[in-house]
Amino acid sequence: MSEPMLPLTAGQAGMWLAHQVDSSNPMYSIAECVEIDGPIDPDLFDQALHRLVDEADALRVRFVPGAETPRQVVQESLEWSVRHVTVEDPERWMADEVAVPFDVTTSPLFTFALLRVSDTRWTWFIKLHHTIVDGYSSALFTARVAAIYTALVAGSPVPPNPFGPLGDLVQADEDYRASSDFARDRDYWL
Repeated sequence: MSEPMLPLTAGQAGMWLAHQVDSSNPMYSIAECVEIDGPIDPDLFDQALHRLVDEADALRVRFVPGAETPRQVVQESLEWSVRHVTVEDPERWMADEVAVPFDVTTSPLFTFALLRVSDTRWTWFIKLHHTIVDGYSSALFTARVAAIYTALVAGSPVPPNPFGPLGDLVQADEDYRASSDFARDRDYWL
């Protein structure tokens, strides 16, 4: 069974086009870090990140060139790994990593790294391409990993997946763009 092709949302199309104009520019990435003071279990942290990717369709998107515009496919599964790095200067390492642009024709369009600074100090590095997320969704992903990891450490059930299918978001975007609300909003901004 083939994976369904979805159109891009208006926001994704804008990011896609901007990336095509200058694909070497890393500004189309969203990057952040979470400093973790105290011991962590790297294996459980990896499990939490893999569960997030399994839950969030946007993280498994693959873009497919089209005749007029690209389409997107949510892959059922995705091969990837968390990078584990021991560093003395996490800021330098992250700056170097942020400077490397994504290739939007390949996936994954994210990088997760767990930087070990000492036995009790870690930095979780998160880099995502702006075609698949915005700042708000990035914050939701960070909170979700914290919830999953906390449950795994405690041996408790992981709270239910809060994310809906990407297809629902695409449909809502198309419905809005075909609505009188969109026409009214467009007239206002013009």
